[in-house]
Amino acid sequence: MNGTDSQATTMLIAASWDNTVSAYQVDTAVGADQRTQVTAMTPKLQIKHDAPALSCVVDGTTVYSGGCDRNVKLWDVTKGATATTIGQHDAPVRHVRIVPGMNVVASGGWDNAVKVWDPRQAPGTAAAQAKLTERVFAMDCSANMLVAGTADRGIHVFDLRSGLTNKLATYESPCKVTGHRRPSGLEDEFLAYMCHTVTSSSYRDTPVPWLRRHRSNGPDLLIIPNPTLPTSALSPQYQTRCVSIFADGMGFALGCIEGRVALEYFADMNKPKDAQGQPNKVSSCCVAVLARCCRGHH
Repeated sequence: MNGTDSQATTMLIAASWDNTVSAYQVDTAVGADQRTQVTAMTPKLQIKHDAPALSCVVDGTTVYSGGCDRNVKLWDVTKGATATTIGQHDAPVRHVRIVPGMNVVASGGWDNAVKVWDPRQAPGTAAAQAKLTERVFAMDCSANMLVAGTADRGIHVFDLRSGLTNKLATYESPCKVTGHRRPSGLEDEFLAYMCHTVTSSSYRDTPVPWLRRHRSNGPDLLIIPNPTLPTSALSPQYQTRCVSIFADGMGFALGCIEGRVALEYFADMNKPKDAQGQPNKVSSCCVAVLARCCRGHH
C-alpha cells in the first residue's frame, strides 16, 4: 500500500470472496543476504461489501473497491473500518482503477459499462460513463487513457482528457490467431456464474446445473453454465484476461487465456484500418503475437 523503491511496504490491502476488503500490517526485517524479508502479517482493519469483493486499488491511504454487490466503495484506512459507497453499476463491478493525476477512479462492470467517479462529487453521480459491447473482463488506466477488454474479445480505448466521450478505438483482440486450438479454461465464465449465484437471494437452495465436458488431455472438466449469458459469450476462445498500460503511457500490453500476449501503441490508433474496421496490425497497430506462454513453462 505505502511502499516505494527505497522504503518497504508496511500495509497490504486485499479484496476477498468472503465479501471483505482487509488491511494487514506487514513487518519486515533485513536478512543475512541483505534483502528485506516479510516476517509477519497482522490483520488490522476490515470493511465489508454485501457480496464478494472482486477488485481493490490504493491511492495513498485511500482504498477503492468494487464487487458483486455492484458498489464502488471508498475507504480511508486512517479513519477506521468505515467505507462510503461512491458509485454503483447495474451488475457486479469487476475492476476498479485509479486515474493518476485526475483525482478520480474508474470502474468496469458486467453491466457492459465503464464509469468514472469523482469522490468530491455527490455519491452515486458518475462524472462520466460509457456503454461497451459486452461485460468488462480486463481494464487499466493511465493519466490520460483507459483501456478495457470485454467478454466478446473486444478492446476499447478511451482518451480520458475528454471524459469517456472520445473513444480512440474499438476492435477485436489481436491475440486471436486462426487455427489455434480451443482452450479448456473457463475461469471468467465460472466467475460470472458464481457472481450471478451469490447475488441471488435463494442461491443456497438452488440445485447447481453441473455440465460435464470431456477433455482428451486429462479428467473431465465440470462446467457451470449461467443461463443468463448468451451462448456466444460463453466461448472462452481467445478471451482477454488482463490489460496493462506501459509505464511510459505510450501503449499497453494485453494477454488472453490462450497464453498469448500482444502490444498496442496509442499513437497508431488513428492510422488506416482494414476492410473490417480493424486497426492494420501488419503496418500499424501492434506486434500481433509477441509471445506465447505455456502452462508450467516460463
